Amino acid sequence: MEPYLKGAHLKKKYPGKTDMEMYNIALEVLPEAGYEVQKEKKLSGAITGECRYQGKQIFWGLLVNILGSDLTITVKSKSIDEDELMEIAESIGDVLDEALKET
Repeated sequence: MEPYLKGAHLKKKYPGKTDMEMYNIALEVLPEAGYEVQKEKKLSGAITGECRYQGKQIFWGLLVNILGSDLTITVKSKSIDEDELMEIAESIGDVLDEALKET
């Protein structure tokens, strides 16, 4: 039996930021931080990609709320537990916090 995907979700708020500001900054800074972007869906505010953590494959996604100033980070893996996945989601959030603070 193949292992199932475990996941973690993190919601972040950025008051005063537009959906397109958050989306465009995420597209700029996440690849620089090692989070490979595989798909961009600008109309829906979605970005998906993957990376490796301690040699294990991780799938990540970001969904920007087009009606508000928040976004949701999702991280999934077959071989990493939920606690570690939440730490990875928080590290993605830290990258975004830093970048969005500067704009």
